[in-house]
Amino acid sequence: MKYTAAFSVWTVSLTSSVAAYTAVSGIYPLNATQSSIATTYGGNWPGGMCSFSDYPHVGLNGVALGKEQWFGAAGCGACIKITGASGSVIAMVNDQCPECVDNHLDLDEAYAAQVDVNFRTKGIFDIKWQFVPCPVTGNLQFKNKEGTSAWYFAVQVRNSRLPIDTLEVSTNSGATWTSVNREPYNFFTPTADLAKSSTSDSPPRPTDNPKGNQGVEW
Repeated sequence: MKYTAAFSVWTVSLTSSVAAYTAVSGIYPLNATQSSIATTYGGNWPGGMCSFSDYPHVGLNGVALGKEQWFGAAGCGACIKITGASGSVIAMVNDQCPECVDNHLDLDEAYAAQVDVNFRTKGIFDIKWQFVPCPVTGNLQFKNKEGTSAWYFAVQVRNSRLPIDTLEVSTNSGATWTSVNREPYNFFTPTADLAKSSTSDSPPRPTDNPKGNQGVEW
């Protein structure tokens, strides 16, 4: 299938994980406090599993989720409020910590002292944490993966207050919609069935988060 003008032919619908916070899956419940432990690492914002290589920090530091919360990169871009002995910070999920279990988080050393000033001495320290809406401004953003062309697309959704749950595209001017796959590296790619369908020449029609009212920036 030819993707004319690299993604611009697609009619796009976005559904935020606000649905996942309720009856759909409940994997990232907002404001549900977890008691756990934290460790630190040197920070790897551009090289993390969420592929935020050229996405600015928007005033937030990175945090790595454990494998129990990873769910195939569904948590990428989610924000977590982390509280320890010395205070609280809000960080954005940008990486995975495969060794972290039982709600264990791996924090960027750049802000760990704000959570526990003695984090270096302790090595492992106690925290409480919860998913919260991200304090971002502006519209949703779409990032085409390097190599996207008229014949292939892979797109990442950024700058959402809540993690993106699904992305749907239409190839028939919005008459029907098809969900696309989320890859472990946090890009959405077409399904095999979609790749065989015909191309629409309709302009994109993004649908914003029905509860977040964010709008979309192309």
